[in-house]
Formats: sequence, structure tokens, C-alpha cells
Amino acid sequence: ETWPPDGVVDREAYVAAADAFGPGDVAVIFTPDDTHGPIARACLARGMHVLLTKPPVKTLEEHRSLAAAAADAGRLCAVEVHKRYDPIYRDARDRVPSLGAF
Repeated sequence: ETWPPDGVVDREAYVAAADAFGPGDVAVIFTPDDTHGPIARACLARGMHVLLTKPPVKTLEEHRSLAAAAADAGRLCAVEVHKRYDPIYRDARDRVPSLGAF
């Protein structure tokens, strides 16, 4: 099953998708950045754990709201950082201090 169905555009389809799962299930959210917060909160409200790609949300207020939603639901909300240990990114990170002040 897909949400929304093929050929349909529905920006709120995540609500129906979240309703199809139950407490303890996991939502893996790899969607456009500005959709992470609403989808994650909908899933947490239904008792689901959440794994988000970065950035999880854009503002400090949104981060606090999301953390509170996870705490209130007693569920995990984690951020996937798949490039953290990638050798190219590690090399770039290690070189940044040698660039001096910005």
C-alpha cells in the first residue's frame, strides 16, 4: 500500500500512513526538510518511534517541540547521520581548523 495512492497528490497523506501503523512501530522519515516536523509529530502522537534524516527540523523551537513530543509519548526520536564517518567528510572536517577564522 502507498500513501497517497498512485496518481494522487495529498500533502497530508502521512496522516493516513501513520494511522495504518501502531504503537511501537517505527517511522523512517526521508522527506523534504520542511516536512520532517509535522510527520514526526503525527507518528509520535500515534505511539511510533521515529528516525529522521537531517536536519530533523529547522529551528530551536521546533527541536524543543519535537523532543517534548517524543518524551510525552515515551518514544524514541533519533536523527540518522549516515555521512558522519564517511572518509571524505572526515577528511574535510579534519581540514577545517587549518583554514583559520571565517
